[in-house]
Amino acid sequence: MNKKQFTAQVLEAEKSLYHIAKSILKNDDDCADAMQNAILHAFEKLHTLRNELYFKTWLTRILINECNYIIRSRKEQVPYEDYYEDEKAAAEQEDYPDVFEAVMELDEHYRIPLVLFYVEEFSIKEICRILKLSQSTVKTRLYRGRRLLSTLAGLDDRKVKKVKRMKKNKIIILAAAMTAVLGMTVSASEIFKWNKQAQEVFEADEEQQKELVMDQIAQEAYQTISDDGLTLQAIQTIQDNNCFYALFEITAADESIQITPGHNMEFTIDYPDGTNPFSMLNWNFVDEHRQAVSNSRYFEITGTKQNPGEEDLTMKIQFTSLTAPGEKAVAGGPVLEGNWEFALNLHTTKPVRYEINKDYQIAGCAVTVKTVELTPISVRVTCEEEDIRQLETLEGINLDQADTLRSLFVNGIRYEDGTVIEEMGYQELTAGYSDGDYTKTARFSNVIDVDKASALLVGDAMDEILLP
Repeated sequence: MNKKQFTAQVLEAEKSLYHIAKSILKNDDDCADAMQNAILHAFEKLHTLRNELYFKTWLTRILINECNYIIRSRKEQVPYEDYYEDEKAAAEQEDYPDVFEAVMELDEHYRIPLVLFYVEEFSIKEICRILKLSQSTVKTRLYRGRRLLSTLAGLDDRKVKKVKRMKKNKIIILAAAMTAVLGMTVSASEIFKWNKQAQEVFEADEEQQKELVMDQIAQEAYQTISDDGLTLQAIQTIQDNNCFYALFEITAADESIQITPGHNMEFTIDYPDGTNPFSMLNWNFVDEHRQAVSNSRYFEITGTKQNPGEEDLTMKIQFTSLTAPGEKAVAGGPVLEGNWEFALNLHTTKPVRYEINKDYQIAGCAVTVKTVELTPISVRVTCEEEDIRQLETLEGINLDQADTLRSLFVNGIRYEDGTVIEEMGYQELTAGYSDGDYTKTARFSNVIDVDKASALLVGDAMDEILLP
């Protein structure tokens, strides 16, 4: 891992580093000191990291050690009662003081595992590595922590969701730390700018792009391999719990080889446990409207996730050849053959879940909407099957035969200030009946701000489904 890669990895982990430091120290100045020291020590000891896949887990462990050191130092300098009152006052300044203070009232044994698991979405195994505890101990502390938190705060579901949506930290803290440690001024946008091709698939302004990088929904791939006169570069991934997008650039050293949209790449994918997490996977070179024909062309892989799980996974993609355009159903022969193997991270993002359980008028029919799950790039809606059957009859379609239900298309998002984000490239991912429910997932063409969303607008009539 070189200096640029280290910096990018730290920036991707910024939100997690801040939340974890805040859960231990509570004071922003102390958080900045702990983060700066952790980054410095991590950079100095980078050669001891055996597996780069565990960089975030490794860095988190270093950060916790730095936080504990600061706590020990402060307790030696001031009476504990004064230290506790100072930290409690800092906690009360948060956006959600009732929830945050309740978390901070917990003993560190329960508080840190809760933050790592529910806020930062580390897996049980990762928490075991970070805290150097057994799985049974981590599970016990999570269980007891939940019980204690419930007793202390009497939290309802709405407030629990707000714990998961804590206010995003300011990048200035980490930028200052990176400047002090590496002698360079950095920001997420300077380290990782979205590729223009990715921007055409997911329309987002610069601020939204930065937010998705910080939330690890958008990630840079940092991998280039050359073989037999063909260079493949993994550029970027964008994904959540429902959809996956990967962008590559394929370049032939021989400029006489003109790569067209009709060319293809042959490849195989190896999943960690042999289980394919995708219900559908598509791939192709971009068309001529997006890129002129030359010896270099962008290649996209898109997937619909069916069982994303809760842990990040690394899938290995092994490309074996660039093939010529085929005829009808017959694939073309190889143009260049070689071995190009990439390791891409399959990252899951917990959506914001809204318990609706309310009837809404959709295309003139009363439809019970049970739940809505929302991320910046996709949505999942669950309704009563019986009500959707009425819409089927109204539209004269049969969903059991893979017809499309237009009256439940999410054609827009209304924000709290009344702004409407209209969907022009809405893409349905999955839809179907199960156990008396109808569930559909879809990908947005416009990146949305989930915190501002107040309603889904569905169908041609833009009927409202309010988000509580």
